[in-house]
Amino acid sequence: MDATVTWALPVKADKLGAHLQAYVETLDAIIALRLCNRFGTGPGTAVQKLPVELVTMIEKVVFQETCKEKLPEWELDFACFEHKCDGSLSSHMTREEMLDIWYRFELGQEECYSDAEDGSDDPDGNSSHAFKPLTDERLRRIIDDEWDCEYMNFDSEDDIHREREADWSNRTTLFEEHRELLKRNFGVDVWTSDVRLDRHHWRHDEPAHTTVTYLTLPARPQREFEWVTSAFEDEYPGECASISTGHGIPIELGKTPSAASLRRFPRAIELLDLKVFLHKTQAGRPLGPLPSTPDNDEGGNKAAKRVTRLWSVKAKPQLTLPLRGSMSP
Repeated sequence: MDATVTWALPVKADKLGAHLQAYVETLDAIIALRLCNRFGTGPGTAVQKLPVELVTMIEKVVFQETCKEKLPEWELDFACFEHKCDGSLSSHMTREEMLDIWYRFELGQEECYSDAEDGSDDPDGNSSHAFKPLTDERLRRIIDDEWDCEYMNFDSEDDIHREREADWSNRTTLFEEHRELLKRNFGVDVWTSDVRLDRHHWRHDEPAHTTVTYLTLPARPQREFEWVTSAFEDEYPGECASISTGHGIPIELGKTPSAASLRRFPRAIELLDLKVFLHKTQAGRPLGPLPSTPDNDEGGNKAAKRVTRLWSVKAKPQLTLPLRGSMSP
């Protein structure tokens, strides 16, 4: 277990990942655009004539379009990691992947279909039929009703599900890979932890997880502890007494950050197009006995709601103690 005291703001992991990836991939082009606008010379160089406001709009469009391209894959992998997918083939595929099947096996040249497939008849008796847009709903129905996993080179939907779960773990390495870029360009760090969800979120008795994510002011972990089980406990867990751990951690608060330091958060939120997001696993519950109700089971008690409001309503960084723990075999 490691513990750190720092100022932090919670965000959604899949959106941060997709938007950070888009930021990294468009950064060189945006820098080149700014340099050409400011220092470009020579005939035919029209970029330097553009007003700064228009250049800023172009940058935003380039970034947002790249975000739209990256986000679906991040969302699908995250949905499988959290077991939010419904188990169907289409729930594990992006629109582009489904259209690829449509083009290959339906020989479709456009994103449309003939209304003849709906059994509609021309009132004048003509054999021609109008073409309608291929909506997401109809595309998913086609994939789930007419095609199966063999076209995706998988044995079952569960295989696709497990691969996307594994892909999510690989995706989150992006945060570590670009940690220095976040510090250099935004003055913030990112803290993540994979958290097991309550049992009612599990699929087929397989544990479901989520990745909680915080933007933080850069800080080093202040304390780290290791929790190790014995070989006997690993082999015969039912024969052992329950295991618990506890630590009294001295906290070093350090200096109160300046207003300029705290302004790094809204700047990062704005430039990366993020929103404050607190996962319900982070709201917690008050200590002591609670009545067993669905509201309490889902973290909907008053204390949890107060914690959620603290983040989402104020949308400001709070002094936070991020704790990350795991059992070592």
